[in-house]
Amino acid sequence: EDVTAAADEYRNLWDSMGTDYARAEAAANRADASGDPAEIRAAIAELTIVWIGLPTGSPMRGRTLTMLADMHLALAANVNDLTLLVDAISIAIAAIRTAAVPPVAQAGASILVDCVSMQAFIGYLEGPMAEASRELRGALLRLDPADPVERAALLAAAAASAPADLGDAAASDGPAGDAAASDAEIGRAHV
Repeated sequence: EDVTAAADEYRNLWDSMGTDYARAEAAANRADASGDPAEIRAAIAELTIVWIGLPTGSPMRGRTLTMLADMHLALAANVNDLTLLVDAISIAIAAIRTAAVPPVAQAGASILVDCVSMQAFIGYLEGPMAEASRELRGALLRLDPADPVERAALLAAAAASAPADLGDAAASDGPAGDAAASDAEIGRAHV
């Protein structure tokens, strides 16, 4: 009985396989459906506990981070404080980088597009924008979305998040930088 109580209290210390993921996912689904900031914050706490317990390289990390980024996006939208999108952007970048399968990376990129689009709409581009731009351009190359609307959204968000001196910085990266700068320029031309 004492062992069970200790395991429940310090659940994340023993959760290296993501066994609490189902509970955290259920909390996130409830929070998403209700839009209640208190429920969203509770889901963020549950997902954070799961993420902390997962070992490096676990395929669950990308899924957990994607859902965590989505909850931060929902919180920013539901409390009408788009300055909170910086957290969602940072977590979505980490989700894309750690995703074990393309659909998880695609979901992270989609959240990143939503965050950058919301910030661009109000003229408040804050946070790790250079990293966001790199990840969005990388998503275009790795994921190669067949849907032209999704591709246009990725291009537009990559262009919106690109620093003003992207051309100079990208040119120093050689052919990969040239391709990245071209993608950004294509995105700017279509925005």
